[in-house]
Amino acid sequence: MLGEAEHVWERILSDAEKDELQSSYKGALTEPEYFPIPDLSIYKKYSFFTTKLAEIVRGCPHNCRFCGATMYSGRKYRYKKLENLVKEIENWDNSGKIAHFTNTNLIASPKKTREIMNRLRDFNLKWWSPCSVDILDHEDLIKSVAEAGCMVLQFGFDSLSKETLKSMNKQFNIRRDYRTLIKKCHDYGIEVSGSFIFGWDTDTKDVFKDTVEFSKDADIDFPVYFPLTPFPGTDIYNTYLSQGRILTNDWSKYNWNTCVYRPKNMSGEELLNGCYYAFEESYSTRSIFHRLFSRPRGFKEIMLLLFISASGKFVKRFSKPYWLGTKNALSSS
Repeated sequence: MLGEAEHVWERILSDAEKDELQSSYKGALTEPEYFPIPDLSIYKKYSFFTTKLAEIVRGCPHNCRFCGATMYSGRKYRYKKLENLVKEIENWDNSGKIAHFTNTNLIASPKKTREIMNRLRDFNLKWWSPCSVDILDHEDLIKSVAEAGCMVLQFGFDSLSKETLKSMNKQFNIRRDYRTLIKKCHDYGIEVSGSFIFGWDTDTKDVFKDTVEFSKDADIDFPVYFPLTPFPGTDIYNTYLSQGRILTNDWSKYNWNTCVYRPKNMSGEELLNGCYYAFEESYSTRSIFHRLFSRPRGFKEIMLLLFISASGKFVKRFSKPYWLGTKNALSSS
């Protein structure tokens, strides 16, 4: 299934029922008035971190070389109609779980984001959302987001290197200072999740230690580290394919836990070991306690930090047999 599913899903189900499934299906972009309001009642059977999920905006104009968002949801930001978003939130249960807005970018349109934040204040929600570093240009929005109940903003920092960001086609990150952004979020009581991707041709073996030290020094609350995964259809996949550096077309291995291409300045084993090292350092008991007491927090913020930190420890433990054992570092021969 390629692209957005709303226009095609009924056909897929019908074909499956008739045992006539096609090899692939391609969906058209869905207009905002037709964004679905999903029935989340099935989640009640499971112990997920949260069942309060909503999509505010789709699409992304940036087309970063490693990311499929532009490919499957277009270059134009499309916001769900505000009245439909409100209706969706009104259907949620009253549990204390944190809501998750599954956006490409919370502040795609600062004007629309302000309108949404004004409505969210009415619900007394606590929530988490991906966001662009561009929010640093709008301090009033950071304040508005905090007042609307945001507990965590999730940023794709991806690299500390200007050269690497350029090679990612992510030049817009270069213009913003990560430390200043993190400090501004903390000033308004917002925790920061920052993700980094290792393994670019501009990365050397020093990238792991340098990034971990920055995460600690800049006080990133929830750092996350990934080995580069060149997903099919992305520009970086096509580049590596033309260079003969893609090691497998078994898509089940494109899982953020496997090195599926041949890195330039390190082996696949070294890349995966470096990712494990970063998690091990960032989610050691010492590092967790350092973050816990790095600044004043309320009870909910402390519990959230401990929960996410425990999740980081789980990721580290789950990934260890894969990364350290080189089970998922595919042979380049």
